[in-house]
Amino acid sequence: MKKLNLKQWLFLFLSLAIFVSACDEDEEPIVTDFNAELSVSTNGNESELNAIEFTVTLSATNSTGEVISFDFNIIDGTAIVSEDYTELADSVANLKIENGAATGSITVNLIQDTKYENTETVIGQITNPSYDGVTITMDQATANIEDDDIYANGVFITNEGAFGAGNGSVSYYSYNENTLTNEIFKSVNDRALGDVVQSLTVYDGKAYIVVNASNKVEVVQSNDFIEQGVITDVTSPRYFIGINNDKGYVTQWGEEGVVKVIDLDGLAVTKTITVGAGPEHLIYHNDYVYVANSGGYANDNTISVINPSTDEVVKTITLDGDSPRDFAIDTNGDLWVLCYGYIEYDYTDWSIISETASKLIRINPITNEVAQTITISDNQHPSCLESSQNGNNLFYGGGYGYQGIYKMDITATSVPTTPLLDKYFYGFNINSETGNIFALEAPTFTANGTLWRYDANGTELGSYEAGVGPNGASTKRLKE
Repeated sequence: MKKLNLKQWLFLFLSLAIFVSACDEDEEPIVTDFNAELSVSTNGNESELNAIEFTVTLSATNSTGEVISFDFNIIDGTAIVSEDYTELADSVANLKIENGAATGSITVNLIQDTKYENTETVIGQITNPSYDGVTITMDQATANIEDDDIYANGVFITNEGAFGAGNGSVSYYSYNENTLTNEIFKSVNDRALGDVVQSLTVYDGKAYIVVNASNKVEVVQSNDFIEQGVITDVTSPRYFIGINNDKGYVTQWGEEGVVKVIDLDGLAVTKTITVGAGPEHLIYHNDYVYVANSGGYANDNTISVINPSTDEVVKTITLDGDSPRDFAIDTNGDLWVLCYGYIEYDYTDWSIISETASKLIRINPITNEVAQTITISDNQHPSCLESSQNGNNLFYGGGYGYQGIYKMDITATSVPTTPLLDKYFYGFNINSETGNIFALEAPTFTANGTLWRYDANGTELGSYEAGVGPNGASTKRLKE
């Protein structure tokens, strides 16, 4: 046997060392089979618009050299597509795990509204993995949508305050807690609201607070009451209504009788529409806006009909009744108008010189003609009109010095003689979803008033201390 020289021995030693070293390395074997589980990595929050995120996790890193994809669908849950969350654009191979990764995620975006909702669920499912070596061991996962809007499940109460005192305010009644919290604007925004809070309307996620004597409309987020801006180019404003995403109307007394057109993005007045004297409530119905011209400090007996597409008055309806104040829609779609009646005073001692009857008037909204007139009283003057939950009954009453709230069937030809509620209320509104009555008592304008709650039959549900001069409740949340 031939002996190895030194050089050959050295080469053999080095080769053996390299071989041993290579064998000692812990190389990760290539995985060709995986388990896959679907889970929820982020639950949703509607108030903060936090989206839901579903995640697929493999049992090992994807080392196939290709993307592993799954079909993802929402298959069930209490949340509603296009109402609570946006529809997925495509469900085919829309959840992917890249090569070199062990997870992949997909997002479900939420839709925000101004309704309070209990926790809702979204159930996701994965199917059809693109790689044959994947076994789905958990194909479904349930995500929650939380809704922690502070002021979403209740009613706002407007408190006028004393004229000139700057102590107008807004209170909040919570259905969840059955409590009334006062001064919410001041507590959230750390400033007073202003002088004479006339009305509040919730529209498209915002609350428009009309502050009459301060000549402004404060705008806040309806879910948390954080200020968003102020509409200032108005004089003695009364009521607001939203027309669409970009436009709203405000009635005002300051420049005779006008409706101000509001740009809701810039919160600025863009146009003035001349109507009758002292415009009060306005209502959007059958593609038209109806404005009740009360006369203000004088007298009027007309309804202005506005085409909101052109912001022009297309008709003026003359009524057989003075000082129209409020509207309601019945189950047939007919428009009812409450006429307060005109009172002429001797301003030296505030004695009554003359007065006209209060009336209920039904208008056909197709022809915009008066269809029926019912006299309420020759010498009693209610201010508020509401329809029942099903639209089969009208409720009228409220106003300074008027006793009682009356309930009348829309087929009646005369008013009832006995009130449903026999108290003096300054104003009232009816919850359009529950039929409950929110009635406001304001015995003086130097002390706090009271919110009274009743069911549709007049059974008392509770009473709560409100602010000074409570006059109305935001029981209808528009464009939710």
